[in-house]
Amino acid sequence: MSSTDTVSFAGEIRRTAAALGRSPTDEQVTNLESLIRDRSYIDQDAGRVLMNDGTDVAAFIGRETNDFPLVVADAPAAPDGWVKVALGTGTSWRKAGDPMTAILQGLRASDDAALARHVAAIMNPWLTGQINRTNQVLLTKSDPVRAARFKAEAAAK
Repeated sequence: MSSTDTVSFAGEIRRTAAALGRSPTDEQVTNLESLIRDRSYIDQDAGRVLMNDGTDVAAFIGRETNDFPLVVADAPAAPDGWVKVALGTGTSWRKAGDPMTAILQGLRASDDAALARHVAAIMNPWLTGQINRTNQVLLTKSDPVRAARFKAEAAAK
């Protein structure tokens, strides 16, 4: 059994963390490396580093890197000549000159206008006898001031 005092584990820690989608700080790598050195040995017969409990050091690193912060992914940039279009709850990328792009953008604008007209026509959905949960949610999300006024009116009656 040999000591691991001179072995560097920083590269393996960073590779394992990256494979798990983690981004360790330099301090976290240094602390984990110290922990590994304190709790590991070189098995001369097997020719590898093991933890004092006999587990593989790579497995130990994998368990310990779960506490590292997740890597924050950048939002994808729009490819040249492409437009992001949304319809309903879905979004996709379409070529800028594609006629379907204009159609989808027009449909989205039409949907938004229809929703705005519907919300403007909503009577108080909190009044007894007129309770409508769908309209309550639509009103709360699109016009919170008016929704608060309607709630107060319903509570006063």
